[in-house]
Amino acid sequence: MDLQVFTNEATKLSRLEEHLCRVHPEKADNPREFFQTLKEECTQSNLPSLFATMSENNNNKLIASCNVSLLIAKSGHFITGEKLIIPAVAEVVYTAVRREPRPVIKSVPLISITLTRRIDEMGNGR
Repeated sequence: MDLQVFTNEATKLSRLEEHLCRVHPEKADNPREFFQTLKEECTQSNLPSLFATMSENNNNKLIASCNVSLLIAKSGHFITGEKLIIPAVAEVVYTAVRREPRPVIKSVPLISITLTRRIDEMGNGR
């Protein structure tokens, strides 16, 4: 089963049953105990690791943004994120990793104002 986050509307019983029948038809006829056991297993094993992974990913994205800012500061030339950095990252992600670059780019703060703020903070020794 997928570890998916649902909206409040989607957690209504009728919506969950609809999701089960549409996305997981092979499991729709299982008894209630099957799903209770599955829930317990997922909660015990995946929840802590899921939060740890999310935290690590957020930290890595922040580090990536800071490293880009540092590279720009060291070059002595201000390069806007929107004009060069974002297209360059998109090309690398798409070509080297063969993944859709949009989710990666959206998750790493690379817009000009963020990069400028980080460069200024580095210059002030923060």
